[in-house]
Amino acid sequence: MFKNTNKEIGDLGEKIAGKYLISKGYEIVGQNIRWKKYEIDLIIKKDDWLIFVEVKTRKMGAYIPAIESINKNKLQAMSNFADNYIKEIDWNGNIRFDAVIISYSYLNGSHLPAASGLPSS
Repeated sequence: MFKNTNKEIGDLGEKIAGKYLISKGYEIVGQNIRWKKYEIDLIIKKDDWLIFVEVKTRKMGAYIPAIESINKNKLQAMSNFADNYIKEIDWNGNIRFDAVIISYSYLNGSHLPAASGLPSS
């Protein structure tokens, strides 16, 4: 029987999210960047905004909705990562944190609607 691992499904979700964001005019600056124990799925840029993106991929009807997995600890980790990253690249523009939620009902990808949206911090 065909079975994908959580990592494979997550990687697929990140690819879909990247294509979605590019189609909306964002530039992908980095993907799966690590610093210490933190990792950011995507770093994107548009105008004078640098955006740190968490991508969550879940089967439709999952027990825990994807957005609920982005908790206070995850937001703090994203903030810690961003603080270090913007110092490293000497970024002086705006920053924000977004989420892209990928829901799927078929592993073959025949139905993969994407939604973006955490409000700016």
